[in-house]
Amino acid sequence: ERVAARLRAITGDDALAPSDYPLEYRVYPPGASMEWHRDEAMYAAPQLELVYTVENTSDSLTEWTDRRGVVRSTWAAPNSLIVVRAEAALHRVLGVRRGEREIVKAVYVSASPRGGDEKLPAYFANLDAYLT
Repeated sequence: ERVAARLRAITGDDALAPSDYPLEYRVYPPGASMEWHRDEAMYAAPQLELVYTVENTSDSLTEWTDRRGVVRSTWAAPNSLIVVRAEAALHRVLGVRRGEREIVKAVYVSASPRGGDEKLPAYFANLDAYLT
């Protein structure tokens, strides 16, 4: 609830809450990467994807483009959080050459009375891919 409260304060969305999409645990071993992409909207309302770094002994960086198109990067320290709005920020994870990175990903969405947490077809496609 503390995380949701902070996110609500930052976004101004009083209805923001954890979604019913399952948490994802991922390990990035040597050779793993993720190409440039935008997270796909799975709900009618804007969603936030939270990437919590559990452990990171890797040399990999997370890169994103800011509003001016400038590429920024960071090494995700253990116990740090990266928050991305779906369909907005273009980002990637550079290839791991040594070490390993472990993350947990959570999805937050507005549960407003206007049906903001209505699921889009992408929800079911992502869930199917996640479960197989």
